[in-house]
Amino acid sequence: MSAKPRGILLAALCVVLLSSCSAELPPLQLQTIRVGLLPDQDLESQRLRYVPFLEYLAQQTGHEIVMASVSNYGELVEQFGRGEIDMALFGGYTYLLARERFGARPLVLRDNGHRYRSSFIARSDDLRVSIEEFAGETLVFGSRLSTSGHMMPRYFLSSWGIDPEQVFAEPQYSGSHTATIERVLAGQGAIGVGNAAIINEYLDQQGAAAGIKIIRQTPAYTDYVWAVGAGMPAPLELAIRDAFLALSPVEPRHAAIMAGTYAEGFLPALRADFAQLEAVMSGMRDD
Repeated sequence: MSAKPRGILLAALCVVLLSSCSAELPPLQLQTIRVGLLPDQDLESQRLRYVPFLEYLAQQTGHEIVMASVSNYGELVEQFGRGEIDMALFGGYTYLLARERFGARPLVLRDNGHRYRSSFIARSDDLRVSIEEFAGETLVFGSRLSTSGHMMPRYFLSSWGIDPEQVFAEPQYSGSHTATIERVLAGQGAIGVGNAAIINEYLDQQGAAAGIKIIRQTPAYTDYVWAVGAGMPAPLELAIRDAFLALSPVEPRHAAIMAGTYAEGFLPALRADFAQLEAVMSGMRDD
């Protein structure tokens, strides 16, 4: 993760993207849409990747877009609940918390939203090839509120007959997927787990110098959803949703915009899409 100071990294705590066509659209009450992103990676890289998309959204809706400063998963939920964020990219777990506590409404999923997986990783020079061989070692999760970095990996470990607290040394929580990779590379945990797409991207970028290998991957589940607050005016909510759905991978400009969002298109999101995650979360509370 970048060592740059957060003041520089987040550029005065927000990115403001002005619409070029607001005069062409009828007013939809909110003149500024405050957007929060799940901080599951290096914050500076994430901000830069999403700038083209948020510029597009501003153009399509005729509203100013402000990117909020969010440093951890819990802060995203709390800012949303206080009304400081109007729309958020949540993980599945944080979305369920925001829905339960603050009435968050699901807007859209990425086109691959039902096909997320988690990957267990170790250093590439470690000769062990199965999770069971790491018994007694330190396991690194991501954030405690992460779907792909904690909740679903813990669920699947249990389904495989592995209790993290019994099999491994006391688990660590790194806070993000990139931080998990860094801890494993540094030897601060012999095995870690994170979002498979982010880990695959790291492996593709680093090639032979990656220093990590995948030990095992979980089955697929639903994750990541854009959601709006209960106070979002219905016409504006519809306009935002339609802007997402209008993006097409066959349009070069759209493909470039979506490249930074890990999507090649978007789908309408429903409450029912998260039934499995809701059951898993309920089961964790009962334990």
